Amino acid sequence: MSNKHQFAVFTSDLNKLDTQELYHRIIRVLRLNTGDQVIIFDRKQHVLAELGIITKNNLDLKFINHIAINQELLPEITVCLPLLKREALETALYSCVELGANKIQLLVTAKSEQAGQKYSTGTLERLEKIMIAAAEQSKNFKIPELLGPIKLEKLLVQLEFQNKTRAIGNLQPGKFNIPAKIFFDISGKPILELISELKLSSKIFLLWGPEGDLTSTEKALILKTGFIFSKLTPTVLRASQAVALGLGLIRILI
Repeated sequence: MSNKHQFAVFTSDLNKLDTQELYHRIIRVLRLNTGDQVIIFDRKQHVLAELGIITKNNLDLKFINHIAINQELLPEITVCLPLLKREALETALYSCVELGANKIQLLVTAKSEQAGQKYSTGTLERLEKIMIAAAEQSKNFKIPELLGPIKLEKLLVQLEFQNKTRAIGNLQPGKFNIPAKIFFDISGKPILELISELKLSSKIFLLWGPEGDLTSTEKALILKTGFIFSKLTPTVLRASQAVALGLGLIRILI
């Protein structure tokens, strides 16, 4: 068995592999050769392929196993992520993909609103590229859905509506009908005390404050909406560190 590293490469459509971008990534960037293996994936499926004959502008990819559907990790975790400074936001998004978030909802809060006004389609496209790079590195082929920035207050209204509708809807056996909602804050309960309760929920919403934290008014609103305050460490972490630690613990322990 070969010990050679097995790369994963994203493509927009697994059924259309004759693109110059895919050729450039595999041949020019990764410098793979005939006989090397690579995992090709899009947002729905993935497959292990072997490189055949390589010409100047074309490559031959032979699938060496069946195409597999990208699996959704459970429970479904939505990361509610305030807009951070550029580097911190990119680091946090990378961690979200590595650690298996299902959805990422970008948020505008009182201390991030100025940044929120600067966001554009081009910015979101750049963030999507960062997430794809994280998926290639981690081999988490189910790339999270990235939702454009909304105000925190709007998210809370949406969650309140979900609470009411799910209370009368169908449930998975043994699961709570109301999603679990955690806000990571140094004043809260230790996260390990909440694990047994979280294991009963099929959907979990995780929320962090931005640099500078949420305001007291915002904290009162999220508490009213049913968020449980939980601390990760006895010290104050940087926002991007807190995202990685919080999401990682939930995925490991549930």
